Amino acid sequence: MFHKTIRTYPVTIFITIVSLVVACSTSLSFGLQLDYERVARGQWWRLATGHVTHWGFSHLFWDVCMFAALSAICERRHRRWYAPVTLASLLFISAAIA
Repeated sequence: MFHKTIRTYPVTIFITIVSLVVACSTSLSFGLQLDYERVARGQWWRLATGHVTHWGFSHLFWDVCMFAALSAICERRHRRWYAPVTLASLLFISAAIA
């Protein structure tokens, strides 16, 4: 059962685990949070990694719950396109709100 779940929702599980790991480390969270001034100075990875940082437990809890539920639905229905669309979204959403 566990292996089937990982095969069915690999992107959802990966991003959820990364978010939880980042939440456990203040320095990791600080190094990954979206900061447009730092992006302008060359820290481009923050455009993608800012989505896995959170302001506190409540923010993390609700984001992970909603992401996991909606992501699992999308990943199951659109397996072929899910990973590339999610990756593009990570970058374009952050760039669009700059």
